[in-house]
Amino acid sequence: MCGIGLDLLVGIDADAPLAHGNELPVAALHRRGPDSLVERVLASQTPRFSLRLVGAVLSLRGPEVVAQPLADTAGNVLLFNGEIFGGDGVHVPPGASDTARLLAALGTAANIPALLHRVHGPWALAYWHAASRTLWYGRDRLGRRSLLRAEPVLATGRPGCHRLLLSSVAPPKTEAGASWVWNELPAEGMGSVRVAADGSVETRWHATPPLRPPMANWEAASTADGHAAAARLLSALSDAVRRRVSDVPTPPPPSASAPSTARAPPSSSARVAVLFSGGIDCMVLARLADLHLPPDEPLDLLNVAFGDRAAAAPDRLTGRRGVRELRRLSPSRRFQLIEIDISLAELREHRTSLEELLAPSDTVMDMNIGAAFYFGARACGVLRC
Repeated sequence: MCGIGLDLLVGIDADAPLAHGNELPVAALHRRGPDSLVERVLASQTPRFSLRLVGAVLSLRGPEVVAQPLADTAGNVLLFNGEIFGGDGVHVPPGASDTARLLAALGTAANIPALLHRVHGPWALAYWHAASRTLWYGRDRLGRRSLLRAEPVLATGRPGCHRLLLSSVAPPKTEAGASWVWNELPAEGMGSVRVAADGSVETRWHATPPLRPPMANWEAASTADGHAAAARLLSALSDAVRRRVSDVPTPPPPSASAPSTARAPPSSSARVAVLFSGGIDCMVLARLADLHLPPDEPLDLLNVAFGDRAAAAPDRLTGRRGVRELRRLSPSRRFQLIEIDISLAELREHRTSLEELLAPSDTVMDMNIGAAFYFGARACGVLRC
């Protein structure tokens, strides 16, 4: 996923330069988006403000990398960390950039929160609307993309003096911005900051309607109704997986200068991987991905186990049984089980990095789930075909 960061300063004293410090964790953002890193600064003297935008892109689909921040001819600028999979808000044809399509739709939208409310998919964004001098920011209602906010008020003695920082990740404790309090942005609305012509600032929070899942009368439902509901659920899951595995670019070949280790899989050509414990959820996802990928492509299954006896861990045992079942269901597919063993010593070695990436979340459950994603995403393990 991409990394986005933003630093807005408004109403600085006339004799003070409009300068941004190192409060944004640019290096950490770049690790989230290694395919492109661009910084852009928008500045104005009347009203006096400066807006620094940082966009790091991890290209997940489409034929080419679309660098961010992305701007249009009207001066509107978008930072977007997400994927659009449907909805009547923005139509994204196969092969098109969802970021570019979203920027075009936002430029003509009469109600920006209402437009984004109709977008299906995970996202977090910051959007500068030039004509109204308004900054919009928020994330999807399920909170599937991270976005943190720090909002200190500048003590300049002038009304309208304001500063806002947004970032996909919090700064490490060793950096200047770490002294500020970063909080996760609520997922049930959008924020806006309007810079008026006289330099005053209007901040608002636009709440979105809560999600209301449909209620079913289970007691009155017949067996036939249950079968029909199960079929609809399977169809919806299948369509969701199809959208996510389609149009994924082929990974580049391994660099000749890259070190060869026993733990690294030998140049897997798989475009798609599933974090795989062998449980029913990942079994269903892996099987649906199998149905929608070309039959000659491999599918990587990433199995993470911790401790000195990782080979006997429950997730490792169920993972091996699960891959055998998948091979029985689809014998023509090359399912590649990548067994990733992480010792307690290695976990302790990476603990500080994990805490920085998870901040401000700091529970034991956050660490357990975050560690599995952290080590699984590297896909460095023993490849079992």
